Amino acid sequence: MTSLKMNALMGFTALASLVAPLTASAAEISRAEADRIQSNIRSIIPAISGGAAGVTVDPDGDHYRLKMDIGALFRALEPFDLHFSAPGPYELSLAPLPNGDFRFYDAVMQPMSLKAKDQTSTVRFEGVTYDGIADPTLSLTRQATLTIARTVKEATAPKLVSTGEESGSRFDIAATETAPGLVDMKVVHSVKQMINHYAFGDDPKGAPEFTLDVATGAYKATVTGTGVRWEALRALVRWAAPKQTRAEFVADGATGKTLLKAALPTGDSLGYEASVADLSVSANHFGTATIARIEATMGMGAAAKVEASGTGASASPLTYGARATGIAVASPMMPDWAKGLVPHTMDGSVGARGIDLPKLLTAAIDKADFAAPEPLTEADWATLVAASGTETVYPKLSATSDLYDIKVTGEIAVKAPHPTGTLMVRAKGLDKVLAALQAAKGAGGSGQAMVGLYAAKALSKPQAGEDVWGIEFTEDGRMLINGQEFGGKKK
Repeated sequence: MTSLKMNALMGFTALASLVAPLTASAAEISRAEADRIQSNIRSIIPAISGGAAGVTVDPDGDHYRLKMDIGALFRALEPFDLHFSAPGPYELSLAPLPNGDFRFYDAVMQPMSLKAKDQTSTVRFEGVTYDGIADPTLSLTRQATLTIARTVKEATAPKLVSTGEESGSRFDIAATETAPGLVDMKVVHSVKQMINHYAFGDDPKGAPEFTLDVATGAYKATVTGTGVRWEALRALVRWAAPKQTRAEFVADGATGKTLLKAALPTGDSLGYEASVADLSVSANHFGTATIARIEATMGMGAAAKVEASGTGASASPLTYGARATGIAVASPMMPDWAKGLVPHTMDGSVGARGIDLPKLLTAAIDKADFAAPEPLTEADWATLVAASGTETVYPKLSATSDLYDIKVTGEIAVKAPHPTGTLMVRAKGLDKVLAALQAAKGAGGSGQAMVGLYAAKALSKPQAGEDVWGIEFTEDGRMLINGQEFGGKKK
């Protein structure tokens, strides 16, 4: 799920926090108060400050009316791993609520609400359509709720996350986002970009010093120079940390400096959960795909569990899983016989055990080009993972339609020069698929599909009403299917 993620929600939460403190009142908003809000937003999102295409805030009775170029806003939030564009300019009206939440209205008064409570954030989009996401020909409609929750198991002692001079030429930011040895590469990249963005406005000559301690899972940035925008950095620290982070300005008697200090809870376990309901995606003339619900999970450390083939649940340093239900495709380009082949439910996960994350991340940081759009290519990652000490990877996948049910489980040992291990593929209902193809005989594409399915069944072994394929990867790079080398001789 690479659409709106936790980092995107941080951006929306930041925008809301700039309007704070707001209290519900029937009193009219003053021009001066609107100007203050406008100034705050422009200072923390400098990429869209000023100009007709930037940000303007005007009083509108007991509401603030905020107008901005949404596309520029999302580009400004790119350090938070938000990689899509949206149309602009766009108008929002913000109304404070008694419980501290905000009610947003778009230009045609369609309601949206945003909440940020502790470490769980929920954004509700009701009947709002965004065009131009990822591609000008693609539109995405969220008709229900997008919920992303971040859960952290707290350790006993908080860690100092930031110190900054009230005036001067130095600002240090340090934080522990994950358990020791479990530093998230995307967090590293995002933090480096984020600090540079707010400290120097993305001036390439002003990149901060950046160090990562993989033994403790901590990263630290030191910003120096005469052109540093201290207020933007302090504003960043105020809203970027979790709600329970304690932040204050204190005087350092030994140095005579005023420092900004904040305490951030650390964790030995980190997990992300995300869900999207009633998702509709359309592209070009292909048609529309709808998904009733998508759920995704990621776990590191104690939060990571995998289902190892034949061994039950096993502890793993890293897992990722995703499940989609209620999948449907409506397309004029899809023949009738193919509609029954579209799965209505898909479920998959992958876990790794024995991975030496400090070793992997140290090598990744040495190899990565953070100035490039893609700091590490897929080929780079494949090489790094192979050399990281990863012992075993556990893939798991299932796909279910009205006609068939397919399950894939496996256990792959990561070795050089070739991975070894097995994948088990089990399928029910292939006879129903063949019958549907027979009934569609003569329809475009059905013949090729039938030939391919017959070829696959010829390699399978019937077992308790299922077609089973045991796929083995050997040390010499061969692939065996039920003991027979694919395209060659038997084992």
